[in-house]
Amino acid sequence: MRLIFLLAAIVLSFGVEAQKITPSEEKNGVSVTWQDGKYCKYLFIQRQSRECNRPLVYYTPFYSCSGKKKIKRKPLNFSEDAPAILHMFDSARVFMIIDMCTFNISMGDYDDLVARQIDAFATSEEWQKYTHHKDLSAGGTVTYDRALVGKIMRNANVLAPVDSLLNQLGFRIAVVHPSTGNLALVPKSVLKKLGKNTELQVPLPDPLRLQVSTVPQPAKR
Repeated sequence: MRLIFLLAAIVLSFGVEAQKITPSEEKNGVSVTWQDGKYCKYLFIQRQSRECNRPLVYYTPFYSCSGKKKIKRKPLNFSEDAPAILHMFDSARVFMIIDMCTFNISMGDYDDLVARQIDAFATSEEWQKYTHHKDLSAGGTVTYDRALVGKIMRNANVLAPVDSLLNQLGFRIAVVHPSTGNLALVPKSVLKKLGKNTELQVPLPDPLRLQVSTVPQPAKR
């Protein structure tokens, strides 16, 4: 079975420079590196966690190939990066069955996701009421209601491109966890670049943790 997945991954990868995709089995899971010059995309699938007995997935397109440290690079569009992510998952299947429970990414890496986030919060009456006469970065530390942020993101379907990718893998977004790490806001420079009001306070989750569930399969007749 492993040989079948390996051959499938090789065939599927010819159109996307297969020689640059390197899957490897590690103690706690499987890692896949996609080398693009001096930059690397990095996918890590942790076998299980305290949260569930199924894999957790971490992905970033901005790693240094030499040290696996996050580096600055011109943002991408998630829709353009999705094919590479799918091929990396195909490579990982050589080593394990992927039945994940969370998918972790950084929204700030993707221009299209940031733009969708800005539009959602700029038009949300609930968010405008929440932020009215309130400085979310007072004292130099960003604070906001994470549950409210997750609710607005779900209702506005901000993560439709990510959900589309997960659907192709047999999953869908169940719960949006805005951040388990640093809280941040979309920088004024980005708001200005996109022609938005620079006074907007738009949350930018980093990292973004998505709890996922399997997509129900149609019943066989």
